Amino acid sequence: MTLAATNEDKRLENSNKDDEKQPAKIVEKDKLAVMVIHNKHYCTDLFFLGKPLEYVAEEMAIHIEFMIKFKQEFDWSYTKIWQQLILKLQGKYVKELIPKDFNFYKDKSVLYFTVYLANSIWFYFKRDYQQAFVNIQLAEKYAEGSWENRCFFQYNFYYSLILAALNPRSKDREKQVNRLIKNQEQMKKWTDYAPKNYLHKYELIEAEKARILGKNALAANYYDRAIEDAKKTGYIHEEALANELAGEFYLACNKAKLARSYFNTAYNNYLCWQAEVKVKYLESRYPQLIKITDKKTIELKYLELSSVIKASRAISSETILEKLLRRLLKIVMENAGAQKSFLFLDRDRSLVLVAAGVAEEEIKISFPQQKIENYPDLPISIINDVYRTKEILVIDRVNTEKLFASDPYIASNQPKSILGLPIMYSGKIKGILYLENCSVELTLSQERLEILKMLTSQLSISIENNNLYRTISYRNFHDVITNLPNRQLFERELSLAIANAKKNKTALAVLFIDLDRFKKINDNLTHKIGDILLQNFAERLTNCLADINMAARWGGDEFTILMDKINSKEDPIILAEKIIHCLKQPFKLGNMEIRVSISIGISIYPQDGKNPEILLSNADAALSVAKKKGGGTYHFYNSKINDRTSSILKLESYLYGALDRQEFLLYYQPQINIKTGAIYGVETLIRWQNPQLGFVSPHRFIPIAEETGLIAAIGEWVLKKACIQSKIWQNAGLPPVKISVNLSPRQLQEKNLLEKIEEILRVTEMPPDLLELEVTENAAIQNPKLASKILSKIAKMGINIAMDDFGVGYSSLGYLKQFPFHSLKVDRLLIKDLPDKPEDIAIIAAAIAIGKGFNLRVVVEGVETVEQLNLLYGLECECIQGYIFSKPLDAESLTQLLVASDRDGASCLIPRQNRT
Repeated sequence: MTLAATNEDKRLENSNKDDEKQPAKIVEKDKLAVMVIHNKHYCTDLFFLGKPLEYVAEEMAIHIEFMIKFKQEFDWSYTKIWQQLILKLQGKYVKELIPKDFNFYKDKSVLYFTVYLANSIWFYFKRDYQQAFVNIQLAEKYAEGSWENRCFFQYNFYYSLILAALNPRSKDREKQVNRLIKNQEQMKKWTDYAPKNYLHKYELIEAEKARILGKNALAANYYDRAIEDAKKTGYIHEEALANELAGEFYLACNKAKLARSYFNTAYNNYLCWQAEVKVKYLESRYPQLIKITDKKTIELKYLELSSVIKASRAISSETILEKLLRRLLKIVMENAGAQKSFLFLDRDRSLVLVAAGVAEEEIKISFPQQKIENYPDLPISIINDVYRTKEILVIDRVNTEKLFASDPYIASNQPKSILGLPIMYSGKIKGILYLENCSVELTLSQERLEILKMLTSQLSISIENNNLYRTISYRNFHDVITNLPNRQLFERELSLAIANAKKNKTALAVLFIDLDRFKKINDNLTHKIGDILLQNFAERLTNCLADINMAARWGGDEFTILMDKINSKEDPIILAEKIIHCLKQPFKLGNMEIRVSISIGISIYPQDGKNPEILLSNADAALSVAKKKGGGTYHFYNSKINDRTSSILKLESYLYGALDRQEFLLYYQPQINIKTGAIYGVETLIRWQNPQLGFVSPHRFIPIAEETGLIAAIGEWVLKKACIQSKIWQNAGLPPVKISVNLSPRQLQEKNLLEKIEEILRVTEMPPDLLELEVTENAAIQNPKLASKILSKIAKMGINIAMDDFGVGYSSLGYLKQFPFHSLKVDRLLIKDLPDKPEDIAIIAAAIAIGKGFNLRVVVEGVETVEQLNLLYGLECECIQGYIFSKPLDAESLTQLLVASDRDGASCLIPRQNRT
């Protein structure tokens, strides 16, 4: 722990050098924070884990010194309480901290709780149960206010032990048994959460509970289970306690021989724990039952515990294999008294040399690892023997072993003694540890060999854990589908690249890539095909890059590229064009050929941003522009993009709540039968009037509403409002007029769309045949099966359905056949240049003919001139909609128009040139 604290000091010193401008007070505060991390919790945990008391006391002394140095009075008092308990258990006199010493703290509850808990543990180990009970009750007063949650379980545990010890003589037997049961319920939650830490404690209380309830068979079973589980998890002090309590139980049952076994195990465990008070207690209380153990054996056991502690630290604190091997190999050499070591690991059934060590020198790591055949100066014969037999090989006098005398390494180096240890994991050999001493015999006892076997077992586990860590680390930073680096790794590498670019005053570029129309491939050809396409695209993308460039999958169908050290703007242009060109060849996926294009947004450091977030955000903004160009191209970021983005964000913020503020209005544009001149229907159009923004065009806010999901609520409001207006016209006695309402793509995907439409028709008493719902082709083909199912059900309600914007999408005849359309609305773009372009005349004539061929009412939108009207009349178009007759009108103005039409006759609406 001293070394850990020293390393923290060095780290702080280095951080100070890196940032000399950091205020001294802040640096000192950070330093104190680091000390706090290593203070009381670490020391307390060592005690509760059952580490040797001498070792824990030394660690506490080190930390208390730091606390005093940095004036951490509260933490000093807290740690001092536990230090006093440890010194008491070791049989050393100490001056106690008492509650009056805590008066200068604002919040004293934690310290009161701690001192009374520590006292209750001390009196329990002394077997002064009355004093233990008094102190645990005092601790209970402060348990609620204490934030030392890690002590709560110990509090419950010792509370239960004290109650169980008092119970046979207690007047409040029933009350205390109930409290014990309540404690167990709380302990059970902890046990289920972390059985390795708490199961044996829970079992020990169950044994004590069964004992006081007279269930001897159950008690005996729980004692043994507690002992076994404590032993497995290395809680030697609680293994000792469980053995002691079991011994007392069997002694009370007149089974002295059986009790002796438990008492002696408890005695030896207390010796290993170095609890001198408990050792003397057992010696004096049961002199006829306790067998005094040789101190050398205890020292060996302590050495074993110390080695395991060091090895466990190395395993838990190192994720870098090189450092882990160095630390563990050093520990093993210390315990074996070896001067030289080699570590070999199995790689595809071949041994490779990974580390080599010489006493008093730094351990050398061999990377890349080479097979042992490539090293001429290795004890090949000994290594092969251990690898083959999977058994420990100990040679105390190498010169007498004829079997290995011919080995060139042995003959050349003439080691005095050798140890070969197989590293086993799950019954398989994972490697070999070779140790030697050139001057003396190793003279390893069986106990020392057991320690080394334990350490090699720790080594095998740590190596497997490290392999697992590397696998998990790779998965954490790489995309599962494409195996490219993921978003987290890209951001990390971009941060490093920016730091280098800043230092070297160079430029770099970030490319944001998106596959055009990838969603349609996913929806129509299944996600499996989409994933295969992503894999193939990632492979082509990687082949386009130089070694210094990095590609990553950002998410979905988005990818990013980091171009480090570019010389000019031409470098990302060359790469972008190269990537776009490589996609001209189709992807062959089974029996299909799929062609894709991409859009690319580019930002450059430092002109477009000086940190990863801004560079990526600006590249993404440039990507949006590239996509709006139609895809298959690239676009560089510029400041005007941000201005537009800010405008969109502002618009979006005002859009939220616009419905509640009643800022939307409905307008209606007449649809005219040019044969009769009658108004047969109106299209409902939404308008937004905001107090701050003024009038906002639907072309600006509808896409935002669609993207944010607000369109669902807005669309429902439009439908309901339109149906109410239609009912007003009907109640006014006006001729029936069909009212059309647009259905957005997101609305079409809603699960409860049909229920909403039925409810609106019911509430407004709207006749279904006077309602028409308009659906764009693009909206319908996002999920053709679902759209066909929904639209068919809508048609069965008696509602008319129109295909809107025909001629600007796929214009697929298959969709006209698949969906239950009643009307076909030809988009205004097809007649915009009429009658000047003959080819447009042919297109509009074909569209009208298609509609009639499917027995659909054809409505041409956007008619503005008399020439266009005459042309459509000649093509036998039935219905039109446009400015030539009327702009969209509010409800009042359209009502007046409907009244006039009904009063004066339809012919007044026909332009003079077309009257017949």
